Amino acid sequence: MKAWTQKHLTWVKTVHFEHAAQDVTLLDYLNEVEHVADRLERLEGAIDDAVNAAPESMRAVIEALQALRGIAQVSAVTIVAEVGTLSRFAKPRQLMGYSGAWRVKIPAASGRAAAASRKRATRTSGASSSKRRGRINTDRASAAHSASGRRP
Repeated sequence: MKAWTQKHLTWVKTVHFEHAAQDVTLLDYLNEVEHVADRLERLEGAIDDAVNAAPESMRAVIEALQALRGIAQVSAVTIVAEVGTLSRFAKPRQLMGYSGAWRVKIPAASGRAAAASRKRATRTSGASSSKRRGRINTDRASAAHSASGRRP
């Protein structure tokens, strides 16, 4: 744990409450925090062992990824485990597309058919929304008129 976290944890251990149930609950939470800290330490140790046992080429990629800002060992190992061999991607854009960080663009159709298709889509969506608005307005008008006894 970091120094300020340890300092805060030391302070929390000195806190006492009026009701015994609250003290028991706090003690249970503190035990859980220590349990999770121990578990994280064990898992990070296992990751260290796995990296040391990995082939040299994989360790080189993990070290190179850690040169990126914000990528520590756990993140680098996760990337290598998920993606596998980075050299299988011919271009960086393919890797980003695989990861979901980059939208892969599908080449747009060209020519008259594409223009007509775009035009139809625009006209259809505009017309259907106008019809829907008209129907809603008509229904509201009918309801208002029938409540008053008049017909539209």
